[in-house]
Amino acid sequence: MFLLKSLIGIRGHDAARQGRVCRLSRSQRWTGPLLFERLENRPCLSTQRERVMKRHLLIATLFGIVMAAVVPCAHADLYVISYGSNSVLRYNEMTGAFIDKFVSFGSSDPRGLLIGHDGNLYLSSFSTNTVMRYDGTTGAPLPAPGQTGAVFASGGGLQGAAGLILGRDGNLYVNSQTNNRVLRYSGTTGVFLDVFVPAGSGGLKGPRKLLFGPDGNLYSSHFGGDGSSSAILRYDGTTGAPLPAPGQTGALFASLPRMDIHQFGFGPEGNLYIANNADSSVERFDGATGEFIDTFIPPGSGGLNAPLGPIFGPDNNVYLSSWGRAGKQSRS
Repeated sequence: MFLLKSLIGIRGHDAARQGRVCRLSRSQRWTGPLLFERLENRPCLSTQRERVMKRHLLIATLFGIVMAAVVPCAHADLYVISYGSNSVLRYNEMTGAFIDKFVSFGSSDPRGLLIGHDGNLYLSSFSTNTVMRYDGTTGAPLPAPGQTGAVFASGGGLQGAAGLILGRDGNLYVNSQTNNRVLRYSGTTGVFLDVFVPAGSGGLKGPRKLLFGPDGNLYSSHFGGDGSSSAILRYDGTTGAPLPAPGQTGALFASLPRMDIHQFGFGPEGNLYIANNADSSVERFDGATGEFIDTFIPPGSGGLNAPLGPIFGPDNNVYLSSWGRAGKQSRS
């Protein structure tokens, strides 16, 4: 299952901003900006994506993306959070054609998008400190028992809900960005379970994206807002204890000078790909050691600007979202 950004962790600031979703061939290193995040919760996806056209989708004020199969073994649709219109838009993943406005919501400052094991859509709301749930077939609000609206999970000290991911235990893990911790909720009822990563543990600050790696451990982006570089931190997937890379301290796994990380993802070969907003590039790191390998996508390649993602599709290409001012982005 694939979730395109879910582009969690990025904000739009005005109605003039707009984004694109593009695809980059791993063998070519080009084809433009992209974004989306892997959602490993679906039965299977069609290999028809191999015939997806190499084109750009121009999406007004894009914030998040998710690629999801609506039924087992069917082709996937593309779900995009449109920050400016407070909605989740749906596109045909093969042609890029707009299908419909799948979900409409209030001004909730969404930061994360996820399709659950139950096939429903989960959205983190930074401004309301909640995780919202919508029916995966109709887009209708689907609150947890005892909740109203679309609220699925809240409480437990959640402040500034950002990245969210389902664990192998079936529970929901959410970055609480304002108070620097990772909280765990029941993936079935939405009930708060515990603080999985305590405040500031391993140096955690301003966490955005959240992801379980192929090793079963939990990875989170760290915001270096104090003048230090952003980084990827790693925590034990069972205990939540800091798990740094060899030779590192705290929970530090991967970093470079001058990095501004909102999104990251793992490739099919297990390496770590980081979207660097500082220079609009994608950097590649060894998925086992955290060591820098190379710049996978050069700064600005194909018009890439302030990227979110990346996510690898079943076609073995990588997707990201690209942000930019209206009138300053190339179109194709």
